[in-house]
Formats: sequence, C-alpha cells, structure tokens
Amino acid sequence: MPATFDLELRFPLPSILSPDIVIQAIHAYEPLIRPNPYLQGFDRLPVDLGEIVADPFFIEDGSNVAKYEIHDRIPILPAVGWMKDVSFPAIFQSFPTGVRLRAEAAAGTTVRSIYGVERAREQAEGLSSTDGSQAKPGGGWALVERSHVECNALLKPFVQKQFEAGHRDLCQKVLDNLVAARQKSLPPLPVLEERQA
Repeated sequence: MPATFDLELRFPLPSILSPDIVIQAIHAYEPLIRPNPYLQGFDRLPVDLGEIVADPFFIEDGSNVAKYEIHDRIPILPAVGWMKDVSFPAIFQSFPTGVRLRAEAAAGTTVRSIYGVERAREQAEGLSSTDGSQAKPGGGWALVERSHVECNALLKPFVQKQFEAGHRDLCQKVLDNLVAARQKSLPPLPVLEERQA
C-alpha cells in the first residue's frame, strides 16, 4: 500500500494583484508549470477523456481540460550534483476559482493538487506578501495549494521534502511573476517637482 501525505500552502496576494488576475493566470495553466524549480520543459498532449471521467477528482464544475508531459530534473543527492531526469503526464482542469491538477510522477507517485484563490484566513494575518505589504486582517486574499500525494513508503521522506520545497517555490514564483508583469503594465508614477521655499 502506498504512503500518503497532504500539504496545504497559503500565500497572501500582494495588494497589486486582484483575485481575478491570479485566477485568470492559473486558468492558463502554463503560469503554474513554468515556475517549477525542477522544470526542463513541457509539451501539450491530447486529452483522453476516459482518464478524466474515471477519476472522481475531476468533477462536473470543471472545464478547459488540458494535458501536458512535464520534463523535470529532480535532485537525488544535491550535495554531489546527482540529478535524475523524469517525464510524467499532468492533467489540468479549471473551475471558477482555480485549477485541479493530477500528475502521475516518477516511481509511482501520484499528485492531486488544487490551486485556488480564497479569502485569507485569520492565521494568515501579518504574513508578508511578495510586494512587502502585509496581509489585510480579515479582508485579504490568498493563493492556496492543497495537495494529496501518494508515493512509495520508502521514498516518502524524500518525496515529501522535495515536493514541499518545490511547491513553496512554485507558488511564490507564480505570484512574483504576476507582480512583475502587473508592474510593467502600470503607467509610471508622475514625478513631482521639488518646490522652492
């Protein structure tokens, strides 16, 4: 029987990003793929609807199903530079406030993740966001990842460590990339001339 673990990550949205901007970006899927710290490349594949219908993880409120082959280089023994190249299928499905993802990764590892934008919880108050602002008490929004991972029991400590580190980095980079794109699209602030006294 495989071992399992669950992970929930919450990232307060910077004040420059509205929930709609983040949802629109993750619905495009590639903004969730590209920041993967282990990514070597990816290819879009045709979707076999049988894969979706047979999995209760993908539910009826979903739309825009897409499948990708992800090519990663994962660290096995980073201290000595030992890496392993792996490729695996990942199926995405949009829903109104986010994305579902199922990946059949290396060594029999199955990942089911939900990325969504939600109201920030009380416990997220005071956490720094990517633009240096603080989460607004009771009124902010957060990018949330909830993942359920099944893997070989012997590999669980390694998989859990790499998965958590990689996905913390991924979610943060998703927001950082959106902040950078948003800042480029805003007009520059007017320069105020200094008054002479």
